[in-house]
Amino acid sequence: MFALSSPGNYQSFLKESFNAYNNYTENSFFSKGQGETGKKEKKYEDYAVSLIKDLKEFGSYISAYQEEGRANRTPIVLIPACTTRAVDYYVIGQGNYLAAGVKTVLCNSCKTTAGGGSCFIGPDSWDDRKLNKGEELLKENTIYHGLKPGIYMQTSKERCRGALGEKEQALLVCDISPYHEKNSPNIESMVDAFSIVAHIPILEEKIYVKQCIGKNKCSKKDGFVIQKEGQEREEMKNLMANIIEHCQDRGSTTTMTESDEDAEKMEEYLKRLGLHYNSDWLYKRGEYYKEFHKTKPQRGIAPTLIDWMYIEIDYQKFMEDKKQYLV
Repeated sequence: MFALSSPGNYQSFLKESFNAYNNYTENSFFSKGQGETGKKEKKYEDYAVSLIKDLKEFGSYISAYQEEGRANRTPIVLIPACTTRAVDYYVIGQGNYLAAGVKTVLCNSCKTTAGGGSCFIGPDSWDDRKLNKGEELLKENTIYHGLKPGIYMQTSKERCRGALGEKEQALLVCDISPYHEKNSPNIESMVDAFSIVAHIPILEEKIYVKQCIGKNKCSKKDGFVIQKEGQEREEMKNLMANIIEHCQDRGSTTTMTESDEDAEKMEEYLKRLGLHYNSDWLYKRGEYYKEFHKTKPQRGIAPTLIDWMYIEIDYQKFMEDKKQYLV
């Protein structure tokens, strides 16, 4: 992907890719015999030819202009990644969209190994200044009262420009219409190419142990820290229970969010959960619920309140099951 983003990347990417190939591959198609390391090595010139071939092949699949006899092009590109430089993929995604209308789905690791920032890239991602000029009330409605978590927007005022946060874990579901593009003027009945279906933050709670047997690795913390985290965990569970109880009380399918008298409390609960579990967009959903539950109402139970998933990882139980935990 980096070789595609700019011709300036070609030479350096070719060199590093070639070195990695010879370091980690024992056999090659273009062998010049045994090298100094005893491995078969690929000729640099032949490797350059194969790289150019790969670039051309990728381009032929995503291009809007297909050769006669080829199958339909690939309009959606999925990129699994583990990088601290998600912005590079934002640039690539925007470039592919402008060149051929390709939609990009970036799924990047988060927390300790990478920088998060997973998102969908496509319409409005490269130049959405018109969307951000107007008043909030004029923005289109969504299931999250106007919010679009996970849709990358280059000129967005949000810290992550529409992408997930650096440490945010979430399941993002987006309805993609790969061949629909809006122009000016638009066809009134045309659907958006991107429509957010669900943003489900993963609220992951880790329950640690004090001791482990021998040299076996396990998550281990000081007893005082474990006790403090246990208290915080109970506080978070109480917040979740309050939200669920509130939704059950308002469970009628005819009830509109505009009549919610506890919107301010719901904002507080969602924001506290968002802060505790590093979910930037859950925090933002709390703000939007309070601000727009009347002007951008939802019927029945609002997805803003219930779209989240709580998961406990109990290391003590895990180690006991493995017979590696010492009481």
